[in-house]
Amino acid sequence: MLVTPVYAQKDDVYSALRKKYSDENAVFVSRKENAVIKIENDQPVIYSKVYEELLLLTDKTEGYLDKQVYWSSFSEIQDLDAHSENPEGNGKYKSIKVKNFSQTNEISEGTFYDDSRAYKFVYPGIVNGSREILSYTEKVKDPHLYGRFFFNDFAPTEDVEYSITFPNTVKIRYKLFNVKDSNIAFSSSQSGKNTTFTWKVHGAKKIKNEDNAPSLTYYAPHIIVLVDEYTVDKEIKKVLADTTALYSWYYGFVKNVNKTVSPDMQKVVDSITAGATSDIEKVKRIFYWVQNDITYIAYEDSLGGFVPREGSLVCSRRFGDCKDMASTLTQMIQAAGLKAYQTWIGTRDIPYSFSDVPAPLSTNHMICTYISNDGKLYFLDATGKEAPFGYHTSMIQGKEAMLGMGEGKFRIAKVPIMDTSDNTYSDTTDIHIDNNAV
Repeated sequence: MLVTPVYAQKDDVYSALRKKYSDENAVFVSRKENAVIKIENDQPVIYSKVYEELLLLTDKTEGYLDKQVYWSSFSEIQDLDAHSENPEGNGKYKSIKVKNFSQTNEISEGTFYDDSRAYKFVYPGIVNGSREILSYTEKVKDPHLYGRFFFNDFAPTEDVEYSITFPNTVKIRYKLFNVKDSNIAFSSSQSGKNTTFTWKVHGAKKIKNEDNAPSLTYYAPHIIVLVDEYTVDKEIKKVLADTTALYSWYYGFVKNVNKTVSPDMQKVVDSITAGATSDIEKVKRIFYWVQNDITYIAYEDSLGGFVPREGSLVCSRRFGDCKDMASTLTQMIQAAGLKAYQTWIGTRDIPYSFSDVPAPLSTNHMICTYISNDGKLYFLDATGKEAPFGYHTSMIQGKEAMLGMGEGKFRIAKVPIMDTSDNTYSDTTDIHIDNNAV
């Protein structure tokens, strides 16, 4: 007896959405992410519950059948549930659960291997008027690797909600990007020893993809939430409170790398630098050797995405990713008796500074920095195969770099933007008219 009014109520909502979004193929009725921070085994763990409901508005359903839910070795997916609600007329819907979830390795474009995974599935029986409903919980095991939420998606959204709940033993910080305060409603609530921050947006527009546009992070409204610190047994433990905390985490990945120079690497360095009349000439020769003789292969697996391989190993087998090439450059320059440092940096795909976002979200690349005796910094990115020595690759110009200079010692410096005059290529052709030519 109570079912009919509920369906009628839903049909009224869906009819209103059809009118409101008559120019669209689909609209999210709702998108929600509700994160909860818990302390487990003296470590913060984040459980992020995701819910979305997509209403299809036309017969163009082929682009909405497939779906992926992503995860990696640093997270796991729990309580995955997906089903379609397909209209049968007279306000009735047939619910069909997704039964087949295939687990795949989702290797990013241009990457030889990484540990990204996905559950892939297809919504069954989809037609005009169907609703796709998805819910799951993502467990994020390392708080350094959380958290960003985009308020907009590939389709407009009627109601968007993001919230995070945390105990009073955890301190968090957040920053909004590309969002006007008038477009978002913020609220805070307290329940026992837990605080909940909630952001809501009504009528979020869809993201429009433009050719040659910058990454979404430059213009799409989103929020970044960082775990600053937490307290266990009255001891405060830093996570991402500031750049010092970020460097401390990063340094843990490199402190045991390149402790010694192998005899084979030293022999290569001595051979490359033989006859060089200045320090800068030695660095230049080493840079060109790594640039030309080490093949770049992007290979990331679990902590392998953060821990560079031994420079001596990379030198001997002649391939590696950006961290490996930076590791090799750094060790070879040091083996020549000069100052070089492994350096974390974000490419120009990332808009954040270290001061705004002292988190792994600000970096996706690694280079080597050589400091000459007069204090000049040379940012060496050997992954750019066409970049001459002294010219910074285009993807890092204008970006902040974090130089690792030992335990608790680091420096943040900005890579200069090359002057346009330095990027000019001139080709001159002289034509002479020979009067005796036939």
